[in-house]
Amino acid sequence: MGRRLTHHTPLRPRRVMGPAMETIVSCANCFRRERWPASAPVEVLQPGGGRQPSQVPQKARGLNALKALEEGRAVVGICSACGQPLVLESGEAEPQTLEIPAPVGTLRITPEGAFLDRQPLDIEGARAWLEEQYPAPPMGGVLEGAVRLPFFAVLLGPLALWVLAVILVVARIVTIAQGIAPEVEGAPGFDGRVQPVKNIPED
Repeated sequence: MGRRLTHHTPLRPRRVMGPAMETIVSCANCFRRERWPASAPVEVLQPGGGRQPSQVPQKARGLNALKALEEGRAVVGICSACGQPLVLESGEAEPQTLEIPAPVGTLRITPEGAFLDRQPLDIEGARAWLEEQYPAPPMGGVLEGAVRLPFFAVLLGPLALWVLAVILVVARIVTIAQGIAPEVEGAPGFDGRVQPVKNIPED
């Protein structure tokens, strides 16, 4: 059955030591690829890591492992770049058991199938359990917010321009008033001299 993989499991699982057959593994999520020689360090063929899971990591890990199980591909480790399952492409490696803990129970995905607290589940049942334990956020609120934002932008745009125009007009009026107002005793700039009043011709 292979050993279990949990969040405490080292990221480099054991390899099956066979003939000079090289083992190639790849990440089910970020497409990282590694070559596992029989007696040499792991060689990274493609770093990956640019694509992170779009869902809760535990849920994504379980769904990717179930997909590999459905396709008959062995899960042989955990990707060091994104934390998702590494699946066997070619060669030999020891299959692993993946554990997905949740508030209610623990899903175990083994080479023989999926089990919920030692009770066997088919792949569709395991997927449904993951969806129930890790529900997706409601899209209604996201879509509603995306629709409302342009509406408020269109609504508030003219209002903002109108307020700005009023401020500019008021500022202009104040500036003109300050320029033509007579000097008052005690006011800043008053030099004590009385300005003569010019005679205004009558019509």
